[in-house]
Amino acid sequence: MEEPETEAGWREYTITSAEANCIEDTQTCSYTPQETLSEGDNLIWWVKALNANEETSYGAEGLQFKVIPNVVREPVPLTSSTVSAKKVDNNTQLLLSLGNVEQGEHIQFFLDTDNNPDTGYFYDGDNGVIGADYVVENQNIMEFQPIGSSGSSWSNWKTLPDAIMMNRATNSAEAKVALSTLSGIGTTIQVNAQVLDESWNLIGEAYPATGMKAITFSEEAPAPAPAPAPAPASLTNGFDWSLPSYAARSDKGGMLAEGSGDDPDMSGAFLEVLWSQSEPSQGQFDFSHFQQRLDQTNGVVLVRLEVNSQCHAPDWANIPHLNNQSLQFWKPQYVEQLKGFITAFANRYKDNPKIVGVHLGIADGEYYQDNGESNCPSGNDFNSLVYGSGRDGWGEFWVNENLGEDTESISNGLTPENFDSSVKSIIDMYVNAFGASKNKLAFMGLGNAFGPSQFNDKLPSINNYVMNSGIGNRDGEIEAWMRYTGNAYGVNLVTGNSTDSSCSMTFDEDFADSIAGRYWGDENEFYGSEWSLAASGPASNQSYRFYVSSMRALQMRKNYFSVNSDGHTYLRNTNDEFNSGDFITYLSKTLGRTRSDTPDAFVMLGERTLSTYSGLFPTEYKAANTSEPCLIDAGNRGYVAVNEFGRWLSVVNPTVADATMRKDMPRSENNWGLNMIADRDGEFYELYARKSSEMLFDINDQLMQERCGNECNIEVKVVFKDDRVMNLQVHSSNGASAVLTTQGDGQTRTATFPISGSFTNGFNNADFSVKTTDNSELSVLMARINITNQ
Repeated sequence: MEEPETEAGWREYTITSAEANCIEDTQTCSYTPQETLSEGDNLIWWVKALNANEETSYGAEGLQFKVIPNVVREPVPLTSSTVSAKKVDNNTQLLLSLGNVEQGEHIQFFLDTDNNPDTGYFYDGDNGVIGADYVVENQNIMEFQPIGSSGSSWSNWKTLPDAIMMNRATNSAEAKVALSTLSGIGTTIQVNAQVLDESWNLIGEAYPATGMKAITFSEEAPAPAPAPAPAPASLTNGFDWSLPSYAARSDKGGMLAEGSGDDPDMSGAFLEVLWSQSEPSQGQFDFSHFQQRLDQTNGVVLVRLEVNSQCHAPDWANIPHLNNQSLQFWKPQYVEQLKGFITAFANRYKDNPKIVGVHLGIADGEYYQDNGESNCPSGNDFNSLVYGSGRDGWGEFWVNENLGEDTESISNGLTPENFDSSVKSIIDMYVNAFGASKNKLAFMGLGNAFGPSQFNDKLPSINNYVMNSGIGNRDGEIEAWMRYTGNAYGVNLVTGNSTDSSCSMTFDEDFADSIAGRYWGDENEFYGSEWSLAASGPASNQSYRFYVSSMRALQMRKNYFSVNSDGHTYLRNTNDEFNSGDFITYLSKTLGRTRSDTPDAFVMLGERTLSTYSGLFPTEYKAANTSEPCLIDAGNRGYVAVNEFGRWLSVVNPTVADATMRKDMPRSENNWGLNMIADRDGEFYELYARKSSEMLFDINDQLMQERCGNECNIEVKVVFKDDRVMNLQVHSSNGASAVLTTQGDGQTRTATFPISGSFTNGFNNADFSVKTTDNSELSVLMARINITNQ
């Protein structure tokens, strides 16, 4: 027999079976070291001395010991299903559970962490022998410390310093063990437990006679990191037009000054080119005057070729004209004699990057008449030659019926047929001259009315021709903000999103894609100056008119504004709720933006109206007896109430107009261009806010994907009437914003809420909502989002 190890208790010896007087399990045996062996097979035995003080005198005759042969051990099935184990607490703890346990009983959990029955503590029961690497008992965890690879000595358990948590409940017990304490643990563990009474006597079968239970567990999903506190919300007075810090003026849009002035938000200027000055002799061209002005102009340039009036035609031209000096464009001489000038200008300037647009004007070259005659300007001063002697026509493709221009044109041979063909021939002349730069051409009449109805009937065909040719557009009178409602502008009217029979004005994104890269502008000039006040009403409405008309232009993807510099000076010096000075800067950075590079999106709310008797609007809105749900009868004239329009942002739940948020525009104020405002019992006004306890907003899906993919950072800006102290909050599928408390003094203010996440219509079929915490109504003028992802 080999010398034993020095640790007291159970020890391992290598002896032969002949050395022992007994070889049966658990019997008391004697050993005589000098005995002659008769059997040669060596076995490993576990031996523990049986003398009273458990001290072993190795080599002494008559030593008594208990032997357990080291037989082959196989796992056996666990008969009880009451034991379980799983990883918890972000995969840092092992939770052990046992049922059918009474209060006061002791629990021992046995763990085979390496899933190897040949290592660790073992016991030879009737059903086989199974090893364990750890035992959990009360508040302790003990690791088996074998002398060799395995053993059955209880004294080989070593208590570890790591405490465990043993929790007892009625008929159950749980223990938590730090996974860092257990070596060799993976996704499968062998577990069993045994229950002992208060005196530590075994209750039921002893481990491991019942076998070990193999438990496979997956990693617990990591607990989400604590959500950061919502970013603080803020409140500013009036309209907040701030944009993300990266926002700058677009190189594909901006404001172009008509007149003098040094405005830092201007992208460039508007310049005229006189046909008579540039082609004094037929076929001989001189653009030196224009070149000098072009060189002196900062920024980009929109050009108007003055080719619509006899007053601007060279002396050699013999194109027939009307009494008001407008050239008869339907006569063949017009294209024949003008073609050389258009071609020469295009050859020299079509690829000049400084020139962003060129007017393609037809008709409307009139001058004021004096005693039935119009006098052309005289002298050599350029401005006088262009604007002198009461000029009143700008090549904007319309006729002045008040001056009888329509009947005079008809008497001089204008018919619906040659109207259609001649306009298309003029378009072809420009397109052929400008070639690949045709997108710079700005047709001056898309969608407008042109005199008698027989000519207006030809406009859809002409408009389609313009669009299919690839050229752009520059209209006038965006100051009449509800004017442009036809599909020629990508606009539609949609019902079903209100509680007051109003409709939403939408914009077709496919149409937006089709005009991208073209000059797609408008004039927005009737503000501030003495002449504009006389034409368009008092100063009290100027800021409101500029605000609404500009936002309508943005909705229609207008990329350039022709503006009056004096009007901007006036608006900047006006102290109003619209913060017009900041608004002008905002426009300089948002004109020309597309989905791929916009810094923001917006929606305007209210109840603005379209009179249905005008030919300027789609056919279905002309007659008061139409079945269109958002048509409202008003005496003999119906009107369409528009509850919202926007660019890439919309409201998707019903709202109602706020009757207290009213802008009066009586006819007595000569509110130029706004004849579409409905007569409501003898009064003309608009409502410019809507109210609800909660408003749900949808951001255009294409915009979100193109700008920031699945993780977007935005600022929600809500312009509202602060008529009482209330708490506001923004909600989305990503959580709730901070709560903002208002001041309640009746002023117009903007609340800003920073939020982040994925905006894919996951919040009640919308992207976010703005609501009051007490479910009271909130009156909203406009909502805007800033996209802070650059």
